[in-house]
Amino acid sequence: MRYILFIILTVFISGCATIPKYIEPVNGEYATLSIPHNKTKYNFGFSGEVYNIAILNENDCVDSWYKVEKKAEDKEKEIIKIPADKKIAISALLYIGNSTCRLSGFFEAEKNEHYNFSTKTIKRTCFMYIDKIENNKTIYIKIKPLKSAKMCSAKFNAQNKEKKLSLVKENHAELFFNGAKYILDSYIVLFENPYYITIEREDKEKIEYQEAIDIAIDYIKPRGCTSPLKRLPNLDKHNENKTKWTIGISC
Repeated sequence: MRYILFIILTVFISGCATIPKYIEPVNGEYATLSIPHNKTKYNFGFSGEVYNIAILNENDCVDSWYKVEKKAEDKEKEIIKIPADKKIAISALLYIGNSTCRLSGFFEAEKNEHYNFSTKTIKRTCFMYIDKIENNKTIYIKIKPLKSAKMCSAKFNAQNKEKKLSLVKENHAELFFNGAKYILDSYIVLFENPYYITIEREDKEKIEYQEAIDIAIDYIKPRGCTSPLKRLPNLDKHNENKTKWTIGISC
């Protein structure tokens, strides 16, 4: 059983390394969040913690989880910016030996506030906490449960039957970036603002997430932006090999 569990956790952890990195907001109001670094220990068996973050979409569902890049090597936690007045989801996997614990939930971030995320295990029961400091007192924030994947899938399918993405033909472009040729198109839902920008290389090579974002922004600014640009990471998607991306932008 222990070896089977080790294989499962190894696959899970290595899978987490392939998910996109979390990109902090560069525009608009924001809050900050302290979140523990992912860690693995191999002494006397193995144990560790894996944390991911997401911004819920309009249906209170997770479109994609993101990992927080470790920059503060000398710290236990990373402090990141999160968009204000958005529902922020966090997932945690805690494991030690052949015991595992999976936690997830969300809270709504208020502008200019600093939140601290933490976990605790008591007698094989796991808990997660979000708190902030007000007037030198610790205030605990209620963590709400996420919708099940089945509920979110049903809602997504129902909406797809009602909405249809329309190609903006005049925005088609074949552009060169860093010596490579990229094919870009933008799609919209009629009477709605967001652009769904598709990006792929002519040679079908893999595209890094940040590279896709930078190219999408440079591409759409002169073509569709009539107001300040805003990233919509909850709309971002990619194919299995990451050779084609869809990047969400409102402007």
